[in-house]
Amino acid sequence: MSAHRSSSVATRLLTPSELDSGSESELASSLDASSPPTQDPKAKSKAKHNNTVNNQRKGSITAREQCLHFARWIPRAIDMFCSLTDTFRIAMLMEEEEASKVSGHSEDEDVKAQRDQVLSYVGKDAQERHMRNYSKILLGAPYLRKLAHGNVKQQTELHAILTDVGIHFWLGL
Repeated sequence: MSAHRSSSVATRLLTPSELDSGSESELASSLDASSPPTQDPKAKSKAKHNNTVNNQRKGSITAREQCLHFARWIPRAIDMFCSLTDTFRIAMLMEEEEASKVSGHSEDEDVKAQRDQVLSYVGKDAQERHMRNYSKILLGAPYLRKLAHGNVKQQTELHAILTDVGIHFWLGL
């Protein structure tokens, strides 16, 4: 529709004498002829709601988008040769080990043996580098911490995000 739509009905204001002298039916017919068609109030409220929802979507980004956005900066700001899955796996094992030392609770010997076996393949300097990269990544994308320490479903989502982030990371997207 055109913004400069011409109206076939001319709008005129009634004078006080016309209001006093005219009958109600004449007044109603003159108002009907000069008033623009009305819209459904529900349609207006739906339009306002849709605009509000669209504005909210434009202004905020999802946690997944936040992680993918941050992935673009990993090679420049953190470590150019960082393998995200290895970094998260090793850093989480190191956090588990520190937590078991601090808590003093006895833990399953099989779990401890598996953790020690994996960490024995990684040198101390590499462990420190992975832990440093892990903490920097979590500062940039805090949503990943929630997923890393969450339930199985959240850890599955973390794996999917790390895969996507890794793809974006290596392709430079």
